[in-house]
Amino acid sequence: AGLLVLLVAVKVHPTQRRARRAAPERIHDSRRRVVEAFAPYALIVIVFLVSRFGPVASLLSNASLSFPWPGVDVTTADGDVPTAETFTIDLLTAPGSLVFVAALLSMPVLKVAVPDAARCFVAAVVQLRWSFATVTAVLALAYVMNLSGQTATIGGFLAGAGAAFALLSPVLGWLGVVVTGSNTASNAMFGSLQVAAAQQSGLDPTVLVAGNMAGGTTGTPIALQNLALVSSVKGLSGKDGLLMRRIWPLSIAGVAVLAVLVWLQSTSVLGWMVP
Repeated sequence: AGLLVLLVAVKVHPTQRRARRAAPERIHDSRRRVVEAFAPYALIVIVFLVSRFGPVASLLSNASLSFPWPGVDVTTADGDVPTAETFTIDLLTAPGSLVFVAALLSMPVLKVAVPDAARCFVAAVVQLRWSFATVTAVLALAYVMNLSGQTATIGGFLAGAGAAFALLSPVLGWLGVVVTGSNTASNAMFGSLQVAAAQQSGLDPTVLVAGNMAGGTTGTPIALQNLALVSSVKGLSGKDGLLMRRIWPLSIAGVAVLAVLVWLQSTSVLGWMVP
């Protein structure tokens, strides 16, 4: 749906019309080129759909490893052992694994040689090395905060805001992504906090967790590591501040709208939207 909206916007935007008048000659891509351009995205959709099919999903789920994390010995207030003590890695059903399979399938479609694909893979890993380190460190911090009780303590403090905490829920998600550059890391850091605050303030945890995730998406464009990555890819190294100044008003407006929406969903006004 987003892609269709983008195509329509490109067709009707005044700037595009002026550009077409200034440059009447256009290069028409062949149908094969268009198919090749969309092929990787189509393959991602197909791979994910197939992986969710009953028998296939059962087969892929067998390729997983679970083991108690060394050195962790934690019990809850009720004397139970938290599930976080057991580390589980899904080798074939993880989203990253499925995207990697789609990338491999796209190689023959795009006629990419194996050496070229390997060089692209290594270059991507090198380019994202600091992102990997940041996300890993934030996830580790989230586990420490959750298992040590810090998250529950902070959640109890924020629950003092009562129903007004629903307004802050997307803001926390936005802040987490701005700092870490990852919605996954933001959810890991603040997801449990949102649940704890919701339970203590009488709000629906589903609404606040969803608000955390939705608010995080509005922070993605101005996340520090994302700005650095985009500026380096587009040849704008050192102009991160310029990109920030151009984008931050949209990000702030987005999280403000979501804050009001999540607050209304926590009330009877839009509570019907929550299943």
